[in-house]
Amino acid sequence: MSKTAFIFGAGDCRTAPVTDGALVIAADGGLRHLERLGMTPDYILGDFDSLGRVPQGENVFRYPPAKDDTDTVLAAKLALSLGARRVAVYGGLGGREDHSFANYTAAAWLSRRGARTAIIGDEYSVFALTDDFLSLRGVRGTVSVFAFGGSARAKIEGLEYPFDGELDPFFPLGVSNSSRNGGIVTSLGGTLLVFVYADPTTALRLLEEDND
Repeated sequence: MSKTAFIFGAGDCRTAPVTDGALVIAADGGLRHLERLGMTPDYILGDFDSLGRVPQGENVFRYPPAKDDTDTVLAAKLALSLGARRVAVYGGLGGREDHSFANYTAAAWLSRRGARTAIIGDEYSVFALTDDFLSLRGVRGTVSVFAFGGSARAKIEGLEYPFDGELDPFFPLGVSNSSRNGGIVTSLGGTLLVFVYADPTTALRLLEEDND
């Protein structure tokens, strides 16, 4: 099985590059994106309140609406159980802001369990790093770095504003940095959320590089 799992949620999603042979999971309304893109998921799961219908098939797993896990978290747990080392989430941004924030927490949860994770959007992507680094090779645009869930030690190299120290989750010091053609963001303790303004193909390349 591919080391990358792709989770499709119900948020905004115009384009979604997928690696050949990768694991593809539709979380509830994310199935609509896959149908529109002509892709067949390996698994379909959720309570299907967003989709508005219950798909049929042996690869469909239905859950009650009253549950602790969001549909994205259910998909994340499945991806981990199947050995994914990288997770790309499409349809995880836009729409309700609380859903987007819930997806940030899911990405951080995955990164704390050893899976490099990115919520890939049409105009920007959010990477979760825990004791990991992200190469920004080829990126030209805005990059913002925040501590998430607690203070985090960060090292930022090659961007307009380098940094080496502790980031406070209650102070936005890392907002609006800039990459002219690359750089490296490293988490040296704690979890970072890295917002990268780049197209989805570039974001997927960043996710799949430098992780072995």
